[in-house]
Amino acid sequence: MKVIIWGHPLHSHTHSYIHEAFHKAFNLMGHECVWLPDREVNDENFRDCLFLTEGQADKHIPVRRDCRYILHNCNMARYNDPVIMKNSLLLQVYTHDARDRAVNNSAYQKLAPCTYLETASDCKVLYQPWATDLMPNEIYNHALYKERYSYWIGTIGGGQFGNEEQLAPFRRSCEENSISFRHALHLTAEENRRLIATSYLAPAIVGAWQLDKGYIPCRIFKNVSYGQLGLTNSTAVHEIMEGLVICNTDTRQLFHDGVSCQNKSCLAAAIDLVKQKHTYVNRINTILECLR
Repeated sequence: MKVIIWGHPLHSHTHSYIHEAFHKAFNLMGHECVWLPDREVNDENFRDCLFLTEGQADKHIPVRRDCRYILHNCNMARYNDPVIMKNSLLLQVYTHDARDRAVNNSAYQKLAPCTYLETASDCKVLYQPWATDLMPNEIYNHALYKERYSYWIGTIGGGQFGNEEQLAPFRRSCEENSISFRHALHLTAEENRRLIATSYLAPAIVGAWQLDKGYIPCRIFKNVSYGQLGLTNSTAVHEIMEGLVICNTDTRQLFHDGVSCQNKSCLAAAIDLVKQKHTYVNRINTILECLR
């Protein structure tokens, strides 16, 4: 199968890292997969392809009846054709909204924890979390020397969807215990893995909106797969990780819980869980099953 990731160039957008992981996983699974930026093209070169795209990168995407589409937050007017809609799958991140709508609603099918397929509309919708960017063959339990810093790689911000308020107590606990709290953006995959793996602690702390909605950040899957003890303020994360992470809504105390934890078998089990269930290979297998 030829797969076209019609996406954001690497480091140009937060979603580019998701496209990078999809590209890597499709190729690992034996599909011919190319990753192209949004630009004008001759669409005759794209017969019988499977496209994966995101709504801020699909202005020039070829829209053809002989192709299939995996669409995330796209303007559906562009794809408003009965044949194309039938051959498409809308991809959404999981929140508790999907779980709640599924109660006594036959249009929703639970496929796995935090994974639902909705079939009521003209186009099927798959709700699932993202995953670690490591492939299963790259995940193994290895102990690295921990430095006296704690890296947060990703966005820190305020507002309705922000996480600054929730991160602040953890950050203060780091500073009170002579651990340097460091923030970084736009790192290579290798730099990301190295800095997280060697951090003293590396939490997956969500903001108030994500906490309330049960949003599952990919940070938890990445950090655990890099060899870090899972730390979170989210009960939804604790649930999908089958209780194999430390959870405390008080992120100041979360720091101390992480410092005092000596349960090495819990970390090994969490790493194996991510390897078995939470890679982009798993996510692609679910997507392809829903497209059939």
